[in-house]
This record gives sequence, C-alpha cells and structure tokens, in this order.
Amino acid sequence: MPLFAAGLRYTTAHLCLREQAAFVEAELPALLNYLGQQEGVSEAFVLSTCNRVELYLQVATQQAGQQAMLAAFLEFKQLNLQEHPHAWFTFVEEAAAKHLFSVACGLDSLILGEGQILGQIKEALRQAQQAGQVGPTLHKLVTKALEVGKAVRSKTGISARDASVSKAALAKAEALLSNLYNLPIAVVGGGKMAQLILERLSQVLPKAQRKQVRIINRSPHRLDDLCQCYGFEGHTWDGVDATVAWAQVVFVATGAPHLLLGPEQFEGRTLPCTVFDLSVPRNVDPVVGNLPQVHLLNTDDLAGYQGFSPEKEQQLRDVAGQWIEEACQQWAQWQQERALQSPLHQFRAQWEASRQKTLAALPPNHPLKADPQVWEAVEAWSRTWMNQALHEPTLHIKSQATLAQAETLASVLAPQGG
Repeated sequence: MPLFAAGLRYTTAHLCLREQAAFVEAELPALLNYLGQQEGVSEAFVLSTCNRVELYLQVATQQAGQQAMLAAFLEFKQLNLQEHPHAWFTFVEEAAAKHLFSVACGLDSLILGEGQILGQIKEALRQAQQAGQVGPTLHKLVTKALEVGKAVRSKTGISARDASVSKAALAKAEALLSNLYNLPIAVVGGGKMAQLILERLSQVLPKAQRKQVRIINRSPHRLDDLCQCYGFEGHTWDGVDATVAWAQVVFVATGAPHLLLGPEQFEGRTLPCTVFDLSVPRNVDPVVGNLPQVHLLNTDDLAGYQGFSPEKEQQLRDVAGQWIEEACQQWAQWQQERALQSPLHQFRAQWEASRQKTLAALPPNHPLKADPQVWEAVEAWSRTWMNQALHEPTLHIKSQATLAQAETLASVLAPQGG
C-alpha cells in the first residue's frame, strides 16, 4: 500500500486559498475520522499550519488517496480543489516521505529553519493517534521526520537565528519603521507567535517604556498571565477598539478561524498605523489595507526574510539535504523490509508445513517414535536443520529490490508440493 501526501502550501497556493482550506485544532478529529472512513485509506495524518495544509495517507492506490483528499476539502471546507489545479500538490512513496522530512527540517518553511514546525508536527501526530488513525507506516514516517528535524536543527546551525514568523514580522517592522520601539504597540493574541513578539519586546524595551505596549486577549486569566510574564499593560476584548485606535503598530496573532478586526477599528486615523496579520485564516479584514494611514501586511508579505546570507543559506540547505537523503534511504529500507515480511513469512511457513508433513508421514511404530525423548530430539534437530538450510535463501529474498521479485523468488524456493 503506497504512502500518499497531498495538500496546499505557501509555494503553490495563495493565502486567500490557504485560509479557506485551513483547519483549526478543534476540526482535526472529525477530519481524521472522515479520512479513515474513505475507501482505500488505512492511516491518516494531517498537518495544518499558517503555511500549509497537508494530508499524509496510507492508501490502497494513489487514486484512492487523491479522491479522499479532494472529498475531504469539499466536505469540510466546501472547497473544490479541482477548480484550482495548480494550487495543490501530490507526492507518493519516497517523494512523500522526503517532503515531510524537508518540512520538519524547516527547509520548506516561509522562513528558513522556522522553529515552530517541529512542535506543530508533534501535536499533529498526537491528534492523529488520539483519533486512532496512525498505524505502523505513519508512526514510523512522522517519528523519523521529527528525528531528522531535531538532528538538522541541533547539528547544522540552521536554528542559530531562531527563525520564526514572529521574528520575521519584527524584522520587517524594524526595517519599515526606524523608530519602532518608540511607537505605541498593540499585540492581539496570546499563543506561541504572540508570545515570541512579547518576549522580544520585553527584551528590547526598558521598564520605563513598558507602557507603550498593550496586550489584547479574550481570557482575563490568560491576560493576567501574559502581563505578569512580560510586564506590559493588558486589556480584554472590550478594550480592543480603544487599544487599536491608540496603537501605531499592531501585531495580530490568534487562533481564531475568522476575522476579528475590520475597517471600523481603523477608520478616521490621523496617525499612520502598520498592521501585521500573522494569522491563517486571517484575523484582519483585507479591506483595512485600503484605508488611508493604514499599512496592512500578512504572512505572505514576510517571504524573502533573510535570517542568513545567501551563501550561508545555501550551505545550510546542502548540509540539511544530506541528512534528509540519509533519512530517505533509511525509510526506503524500512519500507522494503516491512513489505518483504509477507513473502518471507509465507516462504518459511511453507517449509515448516513441509517439515511437519515429512515427520507426520513416519508410521506410528517407527523406531524414532518409540522413545518420546528421542522423538523430541528428532523434532528439534529437524527444526534446526531447516533454519540453517533456509538462512541463505532468506537473505536472497531480503536482498530483492521489489516486493514482486521477492515473491517470485520465494515461490521458486518453496518446497515442491508445499
């Protein structure tokens, strides 16, 4: 059964399409169960982030995988991907594994070496396991991806710049606004991306300037935790209008699957305001970008952020690529060994049946059967002899490049009439 991967990512699909296809955490159990019920699908794993929505399936055929993928987006998002033929991708077998390994290493991220992806893959695996949709193939695939991703991050230097969308947003803000850290700043949200921004601001701003940053969060308890941790002023959602009107820089990074801020929060401004919408689906209505005095950016506007020089980036990609190639070879070897288990099992079972048939053919009064201890020794000797005799043929079967070749050789080496 082939491994199948398909979906949308920032290199193939515009943000407008990715946000339509994005799945929030609460939707994943139903999606995973749906995929597992599709004909020809035996395992399912879904990775949905701001840069991608990718489905990894163990399927009977590639066609079954593609049909399941198209049906899922149509069922859950009312999105007919056949109307967008160039926006989605498919990979099969080793190409699918190589893609996930590249994603885990941060090579396929909007920001090279982006550090949040490993945590996102780990959480996606937990969700799929909880839904009962992870079998031996996807468990091996995803754990291997996490393994190679950690190795590349720890041993190549790709994580030296602590790359992330939040880091890129701050770098973009610094480039656009020379006086960024003297401006009133609002941070809407309390998740990982928002925390990375708050952490950086708390490092840069002295205590005397902490009042120029305000946090917006719906949960009073979460808001209190964030304010105590980073030392900034906080407001619940009731204060969002006043806070946005006050701010000249707004970072929006929430997990809400819908628009939170619209033109009404930004109309009539006398001072310019730069807004970074780091959420997918977007939380800021794109119309806001058409208002005077407002400059709106989203995640796709951060593409091209250079955490490294072009030479250093290429060097990191080359070194990481070597790790990925090695992981692909290990994956292919595991796949082959697993596929050969069936013909090997059948081959040895046939010889075992032949051994037992030969012993059973001896008449009841045969001298070897007269003494139970002697007969037990004969049984043990015949089993040892068979195992020794089958050692070389077993190695030959394991060495075959394809399952079909292994099955043919096993058939040829099977006992006559066995």
